[in-house]
Order: sequence, then C-alpha cells, then structure tokens
Amino acid sequence: MKRQDLQPKNLLIKCLSLVADKEIDTQNIRDALDVKEADSMKHVHDYEIRYNALSAEEFRLLWESAKGQPLTIEQARLAIWNTLFSVSMYDGDTIIAMARVIEDNGLCYYIKDVMVRLEYRAKGLDKRLIDELNSKSSEMSILIDDQYRHSPHYDKFFESFCKRLEKRFNDIPVFDAAMQFYKTYHYIEYSRDHNSVVCGRNLYDEAYRYLNGIRLEEVVRKLVKDSGIKYLPAASVYLKKGFFRFILINENGEFYLDDGTYLGTEYKKIVESILSGEKEVVPIRNDRIFTSLERHGWNPDKIIDTAPIEDKYRELGFSFFPAAKKFFEVIPTGKYKIWIPRSDDDCYVGFYPNKRMKDPKEFRDEIGEDLLTIASKREADFFISESGKFYVQYAVHTQRIYVTDDLYLFIYYLLINWNGF
Repeated sequence: MKRQDLQPKNLLIKCLSLVADKEIDTQNIRDALDVKEADSMKHVHDYEIRYNALSAEEFRLLWESAKGQPLTIEQARLAIWNTLFSVSMYDGDTIIAMARVIEDNGLCYYIKDVMVRLEYRAKGLDKRLIDELNSKSSEMSILIDDQYRHSPHYDKFFESFCKRLEKRFNDIPVFDAAMQFYKTYHYIEYSRDHNSVVCGRNLYDEAYRYLNGIRLEEVVRKLVKDSGIKYLPAASVYLKKGFFRFILINENGEFYLDDGTYLGTEYKKIVESILSGEKEVVPIRNDRIFTSLERHGWNPDKIIDTAPIEDKYRELGFSFFPAAKKFFEVIPTGKYKIWIPRSDDDCYVGFYPNKRMKDPKEFRDEIGEDLLTIASKREADFFISESGKFYVQYAVHTQRIYVTDDLYLFIYYLLINWNGF
C-alpha cells in the first residue's frame, strides 16, 4: 500500500464519494444490525474485510451497538474525516467489527476504536483487525509516543535526565554523540506487537533486575574498559510487555546491545530491525528465579506428584495434557511474591484463590491447539499449550501474547512486574 493511499485527504475523498455518490439505505443497515444473528460456526477468516469502506452511518450504528453509547451522525462523519486508515469486517452486508488509525500529521499514529459487536466477540475478530492494520503499512506498525517533548516543562525533564545520567555514570560525562542523540530521540517510544524501544524513561536505575543481577553501569564500565571508548545508555528495549534489554551509544555514535553486540550507526534502522524481528534480541533470564523456586520446595532432581492437581483440573472440566503434567512435575504450586517492591500483587501457580479459572477453549482456533491455565495474577492469566509454549492474557486485552517455550524464562516472566503485569 502506497503512503499516498493512506493520506487523510484521499481517505476523505473516498468517504465523501461513498456518502455522496452512493445512496445508502440506512434503514436496511439498521434493520440488519438489529435482527441478524451471528453464525457461531463461522471462523474469523470467513468474514469479509474491507479497507477505507466505512460509512459514517455504519460507524455510528456499530458504535452504538458495541459501546452502548449514543453517537450523532455529525460526530460519526467527523470521526471518519479524521481517520487515516480503516479496516472494517462484514458478515454478508452487515458490518460487525472495525478498527481505525488516526494521526497527528507529524509523528504519531494511533490505533483507535477497535469495536466488535457483542454477539461476535470471543472469536478473535479484534486480533485479525489489528493484524490487518499492521500488515498494510510499515509506517503504522511503529507508534511514537511524543507527548513529553511537547510539554511546557520538557526542558526541565531533559536537564534532569542528563543530570541523572552524569550522577549514575559519574566517570562518563554526557559526550557530544550521546547529547545529540538524546536531543533527537528523548522521550520518543516506538512500538509494535507488544515490543517497544524507548529513549529516556527511568528504567536505567532498575536495569540490574533485567540483566541477570548486573547493574547497567557495570555493563557500561566493562565496555569502556575493554574498548577504551566511552559508552552511555541510549534506549531500553521492552520485550513481550515484561523483558528488558538496553541499547548503548558510544562517543563515535555507534550503537551496541548491553552484551556488546554491535547494532549499527543508524538508530531508526536499528529500531525497525528489532521491532520487525529482523534483528533478534533475546531476553536475559535472571538466575534469581531459582532462589524464589527453592523457597517453594523446588528441587531440579525431584519429580512432583501431579495427581492431586490433575484431579482438581478434571473436576473443573479441564483436560490435562502431557505438557501441563511436565510443567507441574517441575514447578511447585502456590503463591509467589512479585519481585518489584511496589507491587501489591502475588502470582499463583496452579489456582488463584477466589478467582474463576480462565477457560482458554475460545483460543483454540486462534492458537491452533489446546491450552490450559497454569498460573494467574489479579490482572493476568498464563497458559501452556499442548506443544509446551507459554502464553499470557492481560485483563485489559483480548489478545493472547506468546511469551516463550523456555520453562525458566517463563518463570522469570511470572515473577517480574511492570506496566500492570
């Protein structure tokens, strides 16, 4: 898809022509929305996808159906006017779901108004809409949070940021290449598929939590000692809404990963390659997980009797497949404390008290195999698949996020807590 096809002006022309040149029978649309029943046998890919085809009347009717809130036709037309790109989904001629992208005519692209009619929910339609948006434009797949740079207090934010760096890395003052980089990218965040890269957030102070117990300043000083060149943190790489790695910049303007892996000299290309998956950045497992496991009776040489928990799952109507059995043979059930001190949440391996066990049967078509809930927090549920892959679903999202197939990396993911996790 060409960039000009996504421009608001072109989209507006399409939308106006849809309204002006094509007579819309709004009563038929309204009647169809009121009486049509969702076909429960249909798969997510059986519904028709249309691009930039959403009319103001369809938007209004879907809004009122999905959100239960009134919307005037004038408001709907204004929303369409300011839409950069839209994807709508139809069951026959009836609109059942939509998502749209808006922008600030500069840097920022936002996915907005992902709406699915009530009777069509829990079928993975929302995920398909997001996938369609991401597949149509590489520019839209990267979202940039630039709000702090436009704050009237931004200069103070930036000055404070530089002072913290100089205090943390007191033998490495902010050199010219780093200063130029910070001025360009400070407080700008690029995101895609639950991963993000951001410069300037206050993550450096807690880097030791994510770098296997090694403080970030120790990593930087080792690189300085080994190379004779000065380094400073450039950006944080935030993976799967939980794992962290760090990008460093040296005085020659070169970027490196925190383990010394050379990344290149063009920051935006590095970000693109990381978020697209072209450049694989592997999470570092923190060995502190073994201390936490040992407190709960974990012994790598001991196989846990899973008969009691198997019986409990079967009493609740869940199938207990071999991958789940293997997990519970190694990992003790019970309450685990989250590592971040400010968290008031706990993680329960097995069953979360007074919380209904999440039934993941609805995910089978999406994942392609059976899942079983194996752990929970107040705001998240965690699953294992028949093939031994681990997934998470947050309370505020309908999507399932694939985490890893590494058992102990998954346990590490359970025990860290960031951004509501």
